[in-house]
Amino acid sequence: MAQILARRLERSGYQSGCAIATMVLELAPHDEEISADFDSVFARWRAALVTRFEPLGIAADRAAVLADLTISTLEGAVVLSRAARSIEPFETTIEALINAIDHDAASQPPAR
Repeated sequence: MAQILARRLERSGYQSGCAIATMVLELAPHDEEISADFDSVFARWRAALVTRFEPLGIAADRAAVLADLTISTLEGAVVLSRAARSIEPFETTIEALINAIDHDAASQPPAR
C-alpha cells in the first residue's frame, strides 16, 4: 500500500494525495451523514489491515490499534511529502512504521 501511494505521489509531482482524506477534511465537518460514510470507509480499511496483522501473531485488539496507526501514518506521510515535494519524508515515516509493527510482532508471545 505504501509503495502504491509513493509512486502516485511521485508521478503526480506531489499533487495527488488521498482523495478520501481531502474530502473528509472538507466535507465531514458540515454533514453528519457524509461523516458516517467516511467512517465506514476507514472501518473497512481498518478491518483489512487487521487481517494482515493477525497472522503475525498480533492479537485482534492490538491489530486494530496498529491498523489505526498505519492509516494515520500513511495519511500524514502523504501530507509531509506533498509539503516537501519529496518522497523522503514518506519513506522515512513508513520505515519507522514498519519497524514499529515488526517490533510489535516480535514481542508477541508464541502461540499455544
